Amino acid sequence: MGRSRLPKKPVSLPNGSTWPSQQDAENHFRAIRDKYPPGDKITSGFEFDDLHALLKLYDIGSSPEDSKIGQRVEFETRVNRTNGGQTIGFWVVRTDGVALDFSFIKAVAWASRQSR
Repeated sequence: MGRSRLPKKPVSLPNGSTWPSQQDAENHFRAIRDKYPPGDKITSGFEFDDLHALLKLYDIGSSPEDSKIGQRVEFETRVNRTNGGQTIGFWVVRTDGVALDFSFIKAVAWASRQSR
């Protein structure tokens, strides 16, 4: 008896980028994260466009006080230290100087639920 597979959920962003599954979208953003060493800024190009579109879509589901996006943002990779370990993650750096961590995995899951 084989395991039943859940249907793949596509992910579509407002900038037109699409992936056939949530896993494919996660892999895309993981590859961007892994391309930039900690401390590098992502300020232009398709990587910025995809991160910005993902953040804009993710912020739709956030309350105003939890919004990460400001007038203008940059993205940066940084080391996150949690539970005694460390990972590399994206940070949103707003022009007002506020820097907030940004879970692309949670954002992709949100985007997948919005894509129909």
